[in-house]
Amino acid sequence: MRFKGTGKFFVLTVVTVLSVFQLSACGGGGGGGNSSSSDNGGSIRFVNGVSDSTRLSMAISDSVVSTISFGTTSDELEYIPGNKEITFYAVDSSGDSEELDLSVDVKLLDDHEVLVAVYGTLDNPQLQVVDVEEFDENDDYGQIGLLMLSANQPALDMYLSADETGIYGNDPLFSNAELGQFYGMQVVDEDEYRLQFTQVGSKDSIYDGGYLDIVEDRNHFIIVFDNFGATGGSMVAVEVAGSSSALELISDDSPSLIRFLNGIADYPSVDVYLGDTEGDPIFEDISFGQETAYSSLEAGAYSVNVTPHTVKDTFLLEKDLTLISGELSTLVASGLTLDEDTGVSGALINDTVRNEITEAHLTFVHASASNEEVDIYILVPGQPITDTSPVISELDYLLSFDYEKAPGKYEIMVMQSSNEATVLGPISITLSAGDNLDLYLLDNNGGGTPGTLEVYEL
Repeated sequence: MRFKGTGKFFVLTVVTVLSVFQLSACGGGGGGGNSSSSDNGGSIRFVNGVSDSTRLSMAISDSVVSTISFGTTSDELEYIPGNKEITFYAVDSSGDSEELDLSVDVKLLDDHEVLVAVYGTLDNPQLQVVDVEEFDENDDYGQIGLLMLSANQPALDMYLSADETGIYGNDPLFSNAELGQFYGMQVVDEDEYRLQFTQVGSKDSIYDGGYLDIVEDRNHFIIVFDNFGATGGSMVAVEVAGSSSALELISDDSPSLIRFLNGIADYPSVDVYLGDTEGDPIFEDISFGQETAYSSLEAGAYSVNVTPHTVKDTFLLEKDLTLISGELSTLVASGLTLDEDTGVSGALINDTVRNEITEAHLTFVHASASNEEVDIYILVPGQPITDTSPVISELDYLLSFDYEKAPGKYEIMVMQSSNEATVLGPISITLSAGDNLDLYLLDNNGGGTPGTLEVYEL
């Protein structure tokens, strides 16, 4: 437990009792606004900092209470005080779950706010439980704490600045923040602050989160993640539990992350090269409908060549790309090699979107060369399509759009824009808070309509 930083805008009286439990793995098998709980309970949030996870579930006394994606926090969950066993499960893209070798017994207290953070990797999960009294004062200040879950950064200093002097006019609020550690709580006047991070002891900002509102009578928890599980890069994402913020912190030297989706329906598998094909491909032996993991590249201009697998002198797609620092993107190759009219085309889809942590984020991509423009409907099960309007109309080939949707069970319909004929659907889908899903309309395997709608986790 550390309290550091005495910038002039901080009230120095700490009014809460803070207890932090640092736990290692043991055998055993995005947040809304902060609201005060009743006198016979408290609130708990689940934090997923496991970089190679698709989703994680948290169970209290064998009952699953939350399932969230990497880099997000759950909504506040009310609990009844008492001794509870908390266990965790890895959930894959198909919804199958496997219990992690990680559990903990926690005494949940009356009128407390608890963060349960799992970080590390699926093979070596670690746990940090933060327990703070609810903020029940009536004054013009709030409290703030920092939970460091970025494995890519050895240590950071964090600054909050309320005036034009910025970093140079203030001391760090939290200094030498390291992986798996919680730093807090500090009392901060209600105001708008500039949130920045530096290397330890430096005054040069390497991550700038813009402006953050500190609200009176509220505990704010700043949680630092590696951005979308990126490895080997310097991108950082910040989730602010206790408010509705999710901030991206991108430095100028951050890499660009790119992955590849093969939508070429009439060819068995392809390789993807940057520049000429003399060296090794960046993505190799990618079959139709397969999406790769992200690969880290320096920002800049590239020429991309897509070839049949192991055939270096035949080019199915040649495309110039400009990759932006800190940006995540998917290169989609789509079309039919035997179609002289359409051939194979490519598009770069921007994935750098963090959804509101109380909703799911959907990215629809039209990558079916055999289908014309389409309308997309999201319906409640049993709802007639005539009862609503499409969420997007006339989505054209190799274009995409983003959409936020509340958690729940839905049915997706894909309709031809020209005559309202059904292309696909109804397709059942269950959305959870914090989901980041890419939905690709592809051709049938081998080419042709009606095609398929493939769902991929970001």
